Amino acid sequence: MADIKRDFLYQFNSGLFKCYSNEPSIVSVFENIDKGELSLCPSENEYSGFLERVNRCIFIIKKIVTNPYVVVKGKQEIVPAPKAQNVNHESIKLTTLDASLWAKKGGKDYPKSAYSLSSEDVFTNYENAFIYQLIILLITRLRSIRSKIARNLGIKVSGKLEDSAANNFNAEQVKEYNTICLYIDKLVRLSKEKVFADNRYREINLSNVYITDILASEKRYNFCYKFFCNELKNGMSQNINVNDYRVLYHNFALIQLMYHLYKIGYKFNNANYYIAQTGKIFVDAVEFVGSKKLLLTPSKNGVDISTEDKIVRVEFSKSSIRTDEEIKKDYNKQIQKLNQNNKYSKVYVAHMSSLEQPFDGILSIGYKNVEDTISKLIEAL
Repeated sequence: MADIKRDFLYQFNSGLFKCYSNEPSIVSVFENIDKGELSLCPSENEYSGFLERVNRCIFIIKKIVTNPYVVVKGKQEIVPAPKAQNVNHESIKLTTLDASLWAKKGGKDYPKSAYSLSSEDVFTNYENAFIYQLIILLITRLRSIRSKIARNLGIKVSGKLEDSAANNFNAEQVKEYNTICLYIDKLVRLSKEKVFADNRYREINLSNVYITDILASEKRYNFCYKFFCNELKNGMSQNINVNDYRVLYHNFALIQLMYHLYKIGYKFNNANYYIAQTGKIFVDAVEFVGSKKLLLTPSKNGVDISTEDKIVRVEFSKSSIRTDEEIKKDYNKQIQKLNQNNKYSKVYVAHMSSLEQPFDGILSIGYKNVEDTISKLIEAL
């Protein structure tokens, strides 16, 4: 479960940062959720969309193999003098200075051979080196996913499974497992193509890829570059490298909480959000008006939601990536700590869960029980 949550949170935050670059308003985020461009729930078949995009990327890389970007380099070659058709100033100079190329005939010196300029297509360039590194990164990513699926199935990684295995295991997971095996084999073969193999020793800093004209404008190379940015360069949009899962979860929980208040009929003053260098998003105080007036204000690790006479704390759990059982062990401690000053009428610890029925004191934000838990929160106010 933890791996699914990590992947989902990276994907959600990547989409959130893209929304921010277009229009930093909460309404624009809600619109993207309504259009399905930003998802608040992991897919039941969590890798299917990614694998479809990998398949498209493999197709494009094959197109590059058939007609790669090459650098034409000129070099001086010694050829028989009658065949020296392409000469320049350097060719003449080299021929003149090389005594071994000359002979005498009729008392006169003449060149038996001469330097001639020839061209050569060279695959070793930054762009092809980038694609090679992308292939290797994809292979690593797919092997990691395959290992996770194998663990879920309770098997060892050992190549493609027979179709009959679907009778004993989850059929969708068997299909994903076999698809990944196929893609890994294709990518390994592509990595050995001369256009990429010639670049295997060239180092590329994937955390700061240099956008050459070819990567920016040539359709096939640009597709691969965008694929890398969208699928593999997690959390780096807006020059923010977010590796703290607590930050990723905070952003997810805050947006989902506000969105579901909005969807059950609460109106609010349109608010902008902004992103700190840590990647954490912040909003100013937002007033929601519905069956009662609510004021949502940010706190250190969550939000306070208040009416005229009550205040409820929603603490976005720092344990959001841990298992449900692990969270169950320590949420009482968090609630007790927050209740010590008697400031809050109720305290919830929000975490992303797939449980149908959340245990007491937990506001499960995510998966199937969001609406019920939001209603539970409203009742407390």
